[in-house]
Amino acid sequence: MDDAVGTDAPRTTAYTYDNRSRVYTVTDPERGVTRAEYDQFGEVAWLINPVGSVFTYIYTETRHQLAITELLR
Repeated sequence: MDDAVGTDAPRTTAYTYDNRSRVYTVTDPERGVTRAEYDQFGEVAWLINPVGSVFTYIYTETRHQLAITELLR
């Protein structure tokens, strides 16, 4: 997408996938990378965003998402 006058650089978001076709990284238009890791059940275990914050996902025994905690860097 371009801006109204056409002077803005193109914006692209890129994705990589792990060997189970789950999103592994997302690279945003400013080249910031978000990375995901998964647990043995295929649920997101944690994410690291472009500024280095770590989000840990917590699930119940029946695999319902219970909470997300954030560790700021």
